[in-house]
Amino acid sequence: MWTIFKPRPDRLREFDSLMLRSQFVSAFWSVIKERRKTQKLTLQQIAGQLGTNKSAVSRWFGDEPPNWRVSTISEMAHVLNVDIRIEIHDRKTGVVHTASGVTRRPTFARQTAQNPPEAGSSASPAPANAHANRRDMSIEQRAVFG
Repeated sequence: MWTIFKPRPDRLREFDSLMLRSQFVSAFWSVIKERRKTQKLTLQQIAGQLGTNKSAVSRWFGDEPPNWRVSTISEMAHVLNVDIRIEIHDRKTGVVHTASGVTRRPTFARQTAQNPPEAGSSASPAPANAHANRRDMSIEQRAVFG
């Protein structure tokens, strides 16, 4: 028999934090794997450019995601010569924000008095529980649905 648990806000916050850290690690590891194949880049070289040792870099990509500071993320991006683009998805409305402002309003966004449908839009309102089970969604689904 299945037991249904109600989401606990404190655990959901912890989950969100771990997911964000995991996404940074996965993205950087993807770049490193590609560079190791194409440019023969080693973890030792990355460590040298970051001013740390190889074992520290290896630990970052181990079982436990690191608790990087923004400065470390910035240094990693600099060493790997990549840009980081950040999008913030509003969980209630589906609106996507960037440093440039609102970039898009998904058609599934909930229509309310504060968020009416755009002129000429045939968008239907999202179900009331559209964002309720975020933990049951894949990373890609969370990126779309918030």
